[in-house]
Amino acid sequence: MQMLKVGVDCRPLSRPLSGIGRYTRELLSLLTEAQDVHWFLYCDQVFEAPFANRPNVTLRLSGQSGSLAEHMWYQVALPRQLKRDGLDVFWSPRHHLPLFMPSSVRAVVTIHDLTWKRFPETMKPLQYWSERLQMPHSLRKAARIITISASSRSDLARYFPATQTKVHVIPCGVTRLEAGACERALPQQYLLFVGTPEPRKNIQRLLEAYAQLAPELRSAYPLVLAGGHGWMVDIEQLVDQLGIRTDVVALGAVSGAELGYIYSKARLLLMPSLYEGFGLPILEAFQFGVPVVTANCSSMPEVAGGGGCLVDPLQVESIRAGIERLLTDQKSYADCVAQITEQLARYDWKLAVQSTLEVLRPD
Repeated sequence: MQMLKVGVDCRPLSRPLSGIGRYTRELLSLLTEAQDVHWFLYCDQVFEAPFANRPNVTLRLSGQSGSLAEHMWYQVALPRQLKRDGLDVFWSPRHHLPLFMPSSVRAVVTIHDLTWKRFPETMKPLQYWSERLQMPHSLRKAARIITISASSRSDLARYFPATQTKVHVIPCGVTRLEAGACERALPQQYLLFVGTPEPRKNIQRLLEAYAQLAPELRSAYPLVLAGGHGWMVDIEQLVDQLGIRTDVVALGAVSGAELGYIYSKARLLLMPSLYEGFGLPILEAFQFGVPVVTANCSSMPEVAGGGGCLVDPLQVESIRAGIERLLTDQKSYADCVAQITEQLARYDWKLAVQSTLEVLRPD
């Protein structure tokens, strides 16, 4: 039987690892174990991944540098390469398909979120216009669409109703983290935020809510912020304005090796985002038995289940009350912890891989 030829846009693997990068890496590390599929991995730069050396994997590098050259390669040159490679399927795990997709190649795209529709003001202008110009075309061109939560499926139904017969919800799995060593100077116990400091993460309201906690609670539970490379949010300025400098530790970017340790020592994860396509930090915290205070909107209730306290992300008082409740009400805290194991079991990369293969294979 002839092997199925599947191409994948692997550009997320050549950038600093983001949520989409982790999604792509986790899936490909298991997808490429399917020996009846020949995988063609397309990227503009070299990336490190053990699965790239498997015998059923072919790596194609463009050698392009610079955002304009890379964009032109993806839109114009890559489609010609897909045709030369005789692909059956091309899958983009990052929202966009090439403009000139060969008609002989079936296209699949993963849509993680519709931030550009829901909260365009939180995006960098270049990101916004990239999504606005490319996503509608990609949704029309795709034979099948993968999305990572029921919430994102609802957003697609709202803004692009014609896509509904093509949409498949395949939740992410849990990225296993080890509570190894960490040389950072951390408090003995603390509240934790993990994410890129950008407007959609709602950091200003989070810091305002934290500042309204009783001084003794802030003293007992400093706030640790992990994440770098953000935009439109000045954490240092906000902390000084709110007078909580001594209670906040901003770590900046952290490595994967450090992240597990940082989660393991936290009392609570705080994630009152305005919008999330999924919310991987919730599951990462759950691995270490850490409950979450998170928003009552988009995908966060879906992912947190009973392991979290849901708050209104637009109301500082609601965020403050949610944090205080889990810090002072031992029964509420224990109830959340008790439901984490069951909630965590719903999210497994092996299940995601099985479902993704079913979408990629022909009917």
